[in-house]
Amino acid sequence: MGTEHTDVAPAGASDWTALYDAHVRRLRGLAAAITFDPSTADEIVQDAYAGLIARGDRVERPVAYLQRSVINLSINAVRRRRRFDLLPRRRDPVVEPPVVDEVWAVIAGLTPRQRAVVVLRFYEDQSHEQIAELLDLPLGTVKSTLNRALAALKEELS
Repeated sequence: MGTEHTDVAPAGASDWTALYDAHVRRLRGLAAAITFDPSTADEIVQDAYAGLIARGDRVERPVAYLQRSVINLSINAVRRRRRFDLLPRRRDPVVEPPVVDEVWAVIAGLTPRQRAVVVLRFYEDQSHEQIAELLDLPLGTVKSTLNRALAALKEELS
């Protein structure tokens, strides 16, 4: 699916473009899986790349930086949306986007952190250790968060 791109800081503009091309689709998918909103996912990925370019050569591992930024920005977007939904206002009915299957509907009910861990583990196929590093969490926290999320999923799907 394209060329492999190492996790080193790009040297020039063409390298930034190559980094973008190599990872944009996967990062959009990651953001959309956490936010359940493709348009927000596009904005999040753009913001993550803008942050990376602004930091330039000070970022030692740009791919890891992008992934971590996308996860954090996605979780923040979900939190902002929840706070906004709590505001009293008159709203027109909103049509929800179609849910792929019943599992995604249940995943949507998890906390943002649980959702991020589930998505990283099963959608991104990351190990517990990789997730811990990406989210800057202790390994035990990742495991317990995943266990709680899976227990919630099992209870809802039973």
